[in-house]
Amino acid sequence: MSKAYFATLWNQPFVRRQLEGGARTANGTYKVNQATLENIQIPIPEFERQVEFERVALSITSRRLELKASADYSHTLFASLQQRAFRGELDLSRLVLDSRDDAPLAPKPEIPAIKATKSKAASLLLQAPQAAEAAQEAR
Repeated sequence: MSKAYFATLWNQPFVRRQLEGGARTANGTYKVNQATLENIQIPIPEFERQVEFERVALSITSRRLELKASADYSHTLFASLQQRAFRGELDLSRLVLDSRDDAPLAPKPEIPAIKATKSKAASLLLQAPQAAEAAQEAR
């Protein structure tokens, strides 16, 4: 069995559930016996498929490391630029700002006006403070 395939498979939730289901816990520590290990159901494809999986997994891992290094480098460059800007060391005289960059991408749709109407209940609610004031003045 391919090492990369087995390592990936071993960390899958369905394998973990099988291990935890057959394990005894003592103080939060799982103890798995040989019978539990022998009964774990693991799909094992042909060796060629495992090798292909390993090739793809290594390619993805390599790409992930490249992307992380690129992100780290971009962060470093941005932090440097930010520090220079705060110290006033940037020469922005050659910077051309295009007003089209600030324009909205799509026009905002017009919202039709809604005619406000007062219901009878709302009218009564609005009159309540006036009635209360009139009652206070009458006292």
